Amino acid sequence: MIQYQKKIIPLILPLLFILAGCQKGEDKYYQYTLKLTDAFNTVNKVTLFTLGNTDKEILNNLASDMDQILYELDCKFNVQDRNDEIVTDLMLVNQNAGIEPIVVDKEVIRVLEAALDMADATAIDDVALYDPTIMPVSDLWDITNRQYNSLDNNKLKDEDLPNQEEIDHALGLVNYRDILIDKENSTVFLKEPGMKIDLGSIVKGYAADKIKQYLINQNFNKAVIDIGRNIATVGYFVNKELQDVPWKVGIQRPFASIFDQNYEKTAIVGTLSVVDLTLVTSGIYEKYILTESGNQYHHIFNPYTGYSMDNGVVSVTVVCEESINADALSTALFLLGIDKAMDLIDSLDYTVETIWILKNDKLSNYYDIYISPGLEDNFVFNNNVESKNYVYKGVYHEKTSN
Repeated sequence: MIQYQKKIIPLILPLLFILAGCQKGEDKYYQYTLKLTDAFNTVNKVTLFTLGNTDKEILNNLASDMDQILYELDCKFNVQDRNDEIVTDLMLVNQNAGIEPIVVDKEVIRVLEAALDMADATAIDDVALYDPTIMPVSDLWDITNRQYNSLDNNKLKDEDLPNQEEIDHALGLVNYRDILIDKENSTVFLKEPGMKIDLGSIVKGYAADKIKQYLINQNFNKAVIDIGRNIATVGYFVNKELQDVPWKVGIQRPFASIFDQNYEKTAIVGTLSVVDLTLVTSGIYEKYILTESGNQYHHIFNPYTGYSMDNGVVSVTVVCEESINADALSTALFLLGIDKAMDLIDSLDYTVETIWILKNDKLSNYYDIYISPGLEDNFVFNNNVESKNYVYKGVYHEKTSN
């Protein structure tokens, strides 16, 4: 359950972030990595930094409590059949679509309402680009079970992809406005048979926020929470002189592989310094189908077409205070595209910063990196990725491409 490391060493959070630090003198900060339950079908862990050694029993109790938090959320929000005989709140809602309202936990309503707010914010011509009822489309593509693995080279035949009739039918079930919430009776009802809700694009952020609040309540003020690569930092890191300093966070280069030449130098496109913030990335490069003809279909779907969104965005990283917001926004902004995304960010009543990686519209296999204005004095570009055709463009100014 728990891996103990009795000295500060560079810590790599797989694929998304890198933190570095050290220690000195008799007063030492100790690093403890607590590997948690695989709730939400993903890898979850918390890395703590404590001044002085922390008793093993305390760490075990912490891990147990955080496991319980994740397990309870998983039993409310999971929508995937895992042959574990657990029927979650959302499973019951989906199973009873068009039949009857289902009583759910108040946390389900809380997270669902946040998702519906995001859907409203991304609605264009009565279609929400971020729609928690997109599940019939994602079920049709079944990328979770068919995603490409370079080691297996499991490419699909084009005829194994969904046909247009199937896609059109699934799209007919996508409409967040057909979700009816009765807060007084704590019920959720899907108006149309076959509709399904999936809150996987927001619940991991909610879980990260809950874990963070738990750690703060337990008086742990230096930590990195990783819930399915939703990263939340608690407080400050510490330097050689035991002074509080920001966490140094590295942003992954899309499609980076440990088998790449010069991987260690080109794994990240740049770094940020953050304090008590959360970072979440959505991109095309982790979960996707690859066909024998070379077509790639990723897991972020366009509710207009039923196909993977193709708007030139390779990835967007969201930086803000609460992980529930960052989680939903990373998907929503990706779907909106950079220009409309900036309009949405301007309308929010909380601060959001972003890092964008876009396909270059003139040069194939070249990528442009943009940042939002608030990161201009923070983001440090890794020049080594220029060898991989990544070009840093600086602050993005709408419709001027720089």
